[in-house]
Amino acid sequence: MNTPTEQPHRPSGYRPDVDGLRAVAVLAVLFYHAGSFGVSGGFVGVDVFFVISGFVIARQSYGLLAKDEARAPGSKEPHFSAIGFYSRRICRIFPASFVVLGVVSLAGVLVLLPRDLTGLARALAPASLFYSNVYFWRDQGYFEPAAEDRFLLHMWSLAVEEQFYVLWPAVLLGLRRRVLQRSFARILLVTLLVSFSLAFAGVLRAPSATFYLSPTRAWEFLIGAILAHPTMPAASPVTARLAGVAGLTLILTSLLAFDRETLFPGPLAAVPCLGAGLVIWSGQDSPSGRFLSTRGMVFIGLLSYSLYLWHWPFIVFFRYAAMRGPRLHEGLGLVLVSILAAYSSWKWIEQPTRRRYATVQRRRELWVGGFGLIASAVALSFVLKIDGGLRSRFSPSVLTPHDVGSSRNKHASTCLARGDFVPRSDKCLVGAPGSRSAPAVIVWGDSHASQYVPGLGKLAAEEGSTVRQATKGACHPLIGYYAHALGSKPWKECESFGADAFRLIEETSSVRTVVLIARWASAARDEAGLSALETSLRNSVSALVAAKKSVLIFTQPPEFEFSPPDCVARARSFGREPETCLSIQRSSPSVQSIERSNVVVKKVAAEFEGVRLFDPFSKLCGPDHCSADQDGMIMYQDFGHLSVEGAAAMLSALGLTSSIAVTRSSLGSAQTSTTGSPKLR
Repeated sequence: MNTPTEQPHRPSGYRPDVDGLRAVAVLAVLFYHAGSFGVSGGFVGVDVFFVISGFVIARQSYGLLAKDEARAPGSKEPHFSAIGFYSRRICRIFPASFVVLGVVSLAGVLVLLPRDLTGLARALAPASLFYSNVYFWRDQGYFEPAAEDRFLLHMWSLAVEEQFYVLWPAVLLGLRRRVLQRSFARILLVTLLVSFSLAFAGVLRAPSATFYLSPTRAWEFLIGAILAHPTMPAASPVTARLAGVAGLTLILTSLLAFDRETLFPGPLAAVPCLGAGLVIWSGQDSPSGRFLSTRGMVFIGLLSYSLYLWHWPFIVFFRYAAMRGPRLHEGLGLVLVSILAAYSSWKWIEQPTRRRYATVQRRRELWVGGFGLIASAVALSFVLKIDGGLRSRFSPSVLTPHDVGSSRNKHASTCLARGDFVPRSDKCLVGAPGSRSAPAVIVWGDSHASQYVPGLGKLAAEEGSTVRQATKGACHPLIGYYAHALGSKPWKECESFGADAFRLIEETSSVRTVVLIARWASAARDEAGLSALETSLRNSVSALVAAKKSVLIFTQPPEFEFSPPDCVARARSFGREPETCLSIQRSSPSVQSIERSNVVVKKVAAEFEGVRLFDPFSKLCGPDHCSADQDGMIMYQDFGHLSVEGAAAMLSALGLTSSIAVTRSSLGSAQTSTTGSPKLR
């Protein structure tokens, strides 16, 4: 998100159309985040901002350097300096952003449950030090909150922008004699092409890093920097007219045609960025420029920085309280509240600060204040983490269900694979300590399988054996399913991981039983997916039976539209009764999708003599609705994963104990069942 225009002291050659383009960008982001407005590609507003930032900052810098070249001999103070550049950035960026950080932190203390407040606190220091993009790239544990529930997620783009600002003066001062020459524009163009190539290659191979990190975003800023260069030829009136219309068309097309499934920011990011570049190049006197220069567009553009800062916390806090996204009228309300907050911020924070620190004489005060704000925010991030997120704010009736949401396999960070191979760490072996080198059971599956491992380990310990975990988030134990991956790194990783898991099963002679557990419905989103699930699960079971392994298969339990434990805890913290937190209609689309995939799983299990099926879905679902609790115990950790305790209780409810043997010799007479209870090994 880019920072405000140089107001109220406008530089020579002020471009109102650029402020109008800011309005287009920020409204796209705002309506996209508020939902229900048909702007499925509104996230490209950030890319438009990056182009604008590159243009505005480069244009200012080139102008100051040109004044330096023309200044009289003997002048003491250059117009362009690193200190001056950074001082202007501090003055523009720090006041509003740190007010937002402070208000969000205060609201968090008043509203957020301990785990959520701790998550906010962890993100606070990176936001204040402007490396949120790196933080959110690295902080992607499988069980971390969804992106739309992270209160400071929007600060990632401000961090990317600040990182550009840190490097820009060094580049200009290092190449000072060439900056205003055509050769410098060529250097920028080459750098742009390198950065774009990284984004092109990375969107498939490292999508998260490509999205968040500066090297794959730099080309967007450089489009603007090249357009601002004094050697850039101006567009003729006819060309300007066409360029402006084409640019707005490209931006509008991106807003309407792109969505969450669009590979981004790879080559398709060039569409809105090229559009923004064409609009800027067309100038303020073109038809598009005149439209963007209208009073309303310019006004929203002037608010764009504050509007970007304020809108996201309002939306996330709404989602937090309502446990859902905003409906149309609620989204409109959030938009209006955001605009009011942005206007207040612009009028009473941004403008007074710029007026106060406009002179060189106040530069020392500005820097001391800036570092003071950073230090205060970092200190606050530590305070908010005291006692696990200030737990004393809540009663046990709130904390008890809240803690269920933290119940997960304690070794998930190590044993839920992040790469192509099954982790071989001893932490991924559970059960009897004396038999850790020779596991009798391997649990093969995704993150849902990981939640069952501690309970299965306890059963194994009773019979003196161990269980090895072979799990990777979002990767099903399906042979052949991922062969159509078409270069996608996540799919290719699943294929490689599955091959390594099966190789481990074959090569470990002590393994007698393999347990298959997964979120089957995510592999069968349509009829073609159901067919692929059936074929690939059949491949897996057939291969395991051929390898002389006992096979246990678990159906997928129902999923909820929210996290049941969080719903109960939040409802109680807000003084509401959690009436609808623990059940969902069996006829709901999500439950029906799971039921269809479970039918396929049952069908495949029935085809193989001796393969045992366990059906958590049937334990939790009656004729009309499905429940998230059993005998007063909340079974879920989040919307779809059973908690560790819930999974262990489910094993007991399904009758899986350590006292009934199933060996290879008895498989010939065993029957596929949802009730029979084989010995774990």
